[in-house]
Amino acid sequence: KYIHVADVDITVSLHLFPFCHSYSHDFIGEFTTSYREVSRGQSQFSVYEVLNPKKKSKKKKYVNSGTVTLLSFKVESEHTFVDFIRGGTQLNFTVAIDFTASNGRTAFNLCACRKCTHK
Repeated sequence: KYIHVADVDITVSLHLFPFCHSYSHDFIGEFTTSYREVSRGQSQFSVYEVLNPKKKSKKKKYVNSGTVTLLSFKVESEHTFVDFIRGGTQLNFTVAIDFTASNGRTAFNLCACRKCTHK
């Protein structure tokens, strides 16, 4: 998933559901982290306990519903058109105007360049 991160300490909550062909969406649990934590990469801090609040409130001996281990983390930048212009990219731009009569009389035919339903 793509996330635009302006605040590296923003909290991200991940909700886990099983992948089943029966389309039953049983909630497994959730955990929270931040971009800063995840960006540290693989370490002893990259194991997250998955907790199910309903199970936790019902069962006294409930520990967790499993763990999620971060194996890799990669940041990819997606550059915009404006980024290229700011970087000094030079563009050559050519415009052509078709003055042929192939579109019919344009003074009376307002729909020459697009499909119209009215006449």
